[in-house]
Amino acid sequence: MSVAAPTSTEAKSVSSPPSLWTTGLVGAVFVLAALAVIFYGVPQLWQMSIGAWLAPNKFLDYSFRLVAQVLVFVVLAMLGVLMVGPNPPKGLRGSVFLGIATIIVGFFLGRGTLMVVEHMAHKFDFGHLVSLLFIGVCLFFFYKFLASDRFPRWSVGLEAAGWFDVKAYKRQQGVRVRRLTIFGIILLLDSGVYAMVHNNAVPPGNLEISLPLTDSKLVLLPDAQYTVPIALLVLSVWFSRRIVNYPVFADFLIATEAEINKVSWTPRARLIQDTIVVLITVFLITLFLFLVDVFWGWILSREFIGVLPSQAETGKKNETKRVNNDQY
Repeated sequence: MSVAAPTSTEAKSVSSPPSLWTTGLVGAVFVLAALAVIFYGVPQLWQMSIGAWLAPNKFLDYSFRLVAQVLVFVVLAMLGVLMVGPNPPKGLRGSVFLGIATIIVGFFLGRGTLMVVEHMAHKFDFGHLVSLLFIGVCLFFFYKFLASDRFPRWSVGLEAAGWFDVKAYKRQQGVRVRRLTIFGIILLLDSGVYAMVHNNAVPPGNLEISLPLTDSKLVLLPDAQYTVPIALLVLSVWFSRRIVNYPVFADFLIATEAEINKVSWTPRARLIQDTIVVLITVFLITLFLFLVDVFWGWILSREFIGVLPSQAETGKKNETKRVNNDQY
C-alpha cells in the first residue's frame, strides 16, 4: 500500500530556537532597563511625589526611597524569572553578562569615537588621528569577537563555573572553612568601602558623563555618595559567596578543612601548662641577658680597660651638648 508523501506546502516548518547571542542581548537590555528604572526612574518619581513631603527629614526620605527601590527590584526580578521560564537555555546567564559587557564597551567605544571626531572638527591633530585609528582597531576586534563562536563558549563556561548560580557547590562539605573565608573576604572588601566613604572619595551628587556632539549629560548613577557604596557592598557579598563555591577554590577549601580535622589539638589544661612554661622560660632568658649586659657594661667602662666611656664622662658630654644647644 503506497502512501503519498506530503508536499512542501503541507510540511510544517520547524522554527529554530533563537541564538544564545540574541537571547543574551535581549536579557542584557532588560537588565540595564531594570537598573535604569531602579536607580533613575524610582528616585525621579519619588522626588516628584512622596519625596516632596519627606524633604525636611533626610533620613526618612532616603530610608523609604530605598525600601521602594528594593520592592521595585523584587518585582522586576520576578518578571525576569517569568520571562526566562522553567527551562532556560544553557549559558543564558553567562550570555546576559557578556551582553551587558558588550553594550557597555560598545557605548564607550562609540563615545570615544565621537569625542575624537568632535575634537578633529575644531582642530586637526596627529594625536587625534592616532586615537581614532586605535579606537578603530578596538572596534574591529570587538566585531571579530561577536562574529566568532567565542561568545557562546564563554557564556557556557561562565555559567558552568557557577558565577551566576545561586546553588552552593558541595553544600555539606567544608562548611566552617568556607564560612570563615566568606567572612574574611567581606571584612576585607567592606573595610575598603568604609575607608572610601570615610575619606569622601565619592563626591556628592549624580555621577554624570558628557555626551559628544551635544550639550547634554548622561546620568550613570544618581546620588553617587550613597549608590556607589551600596552597590559595592552588594557586590562584595555576591563575590565572597560565589568565590567559595567556585569549583577549584571550593575543592581547595574542602581539602583544607579535611586536613585540619586530622590535626590532634592540644587539650585545654595541657595548653595552659605549656603556655606557663614558655612564659617562665622567656622571663628567665630575658633576666639572664639583662644581667650579662649590665655586668659587661660595668666591666668595660672601668678606667683600667677604657673600652666604654664611664658614667662621669657620659654625663659631661651630655652637659656640654645641652650648654651648646642653649647658646644657639
